[in-house]
Amino acid sequence: MKQILKTKVFYWLLPVLAVIMSTSCSPDDNNDYSVLIVGTWNLTGVNAGGTDVPFLSLIGNATFTFHSDGTFEYQSTGVGSSSSKVSETGTYTLSGKSLVLNEPSAVMHWNITSITKNQMILVETDNSPEQTWTFTRVN
Repeated sequence: MKQILKTKVFYWLLPVLAVIMSTSCSPDDNNDYSVLIVGTWNLTGVNAGGTDVPFLSLIGNATFTFHSDGTFEYQSTGVGSSSSKVSETGTYTLSGKSLVLNEPSAVMHWNITSITKNQMILVETDNSPEQTWTFTRVN
């Protein structure tokens, strides 16, 4: 009798576990960067060689908006006497963890350190020392 009960429980539990395991993966778990990057990101910090850079005190609020069609927009508000807005548009390519931004005035190379629904950390490899840029999702 106990053996029959154990067998019934096992056969009932097996499909439930299969459903749970197949639906538990989110885009974060799969590192689907092309999906996760789409949206507007607010720059919250820059670090170069272990030292925080007061970059935000120079440019004010800075946002990057990545679109699913491979285009992006950059905007900053400026601060103090340099309070003029800066706005750039361009294209981006994403291959694995490598992100390349193509602006009319420059090409920037980044490596994605991490990206979730709410935070993105990029390392700009064009500079020495490398710069780590931290972003928070706006939408």
